[in-house]
Amino acid sequence: MIIGGLEEYTSWFDVILMAALTFGIYRKSFVSTLLFFIYFLGSKIIQVADGITLNIIGAALALLFLYSFLLGTLGAHRYRKLKKITMGQKEIYFWGIFTGVALTIVLSIIWFYLSEVRP
Repeated sequence: MIIGGLEEYTSWFDVILMAALTFGIYRKSFVSTLLFFIYFLGSKIIQVADGITLNIIGAALALLFLYSFLLGTLGAHRYRKLKKITMGQKEIYFWGIFTGVALTIVLSIIWFYLSEVRP
């Protein structure tokens, strides 16, 4: 049970968050790749903590995706270092707010989920 019976809303939240992070990856944003990696890792940790068992194929696929996301994060970091793009102040401000809000929402959901009283 996620956040007191809000399963259908958290599914939509997952879809919207993944779409936003994917768009950020398309724009070659290091922050988006890092958040995507952290989000995927956190979701797998929560699944294991919830008692959802992974079979061999599921665990292998999860490790493969985790490895791919890690390589994408490292690649985006190296791209950013090599490119040294100078961005306008407006764009930096927009992406700073966008990633700050997305990170706040993700961490809030994780915090509410972990602070839930369990029998």
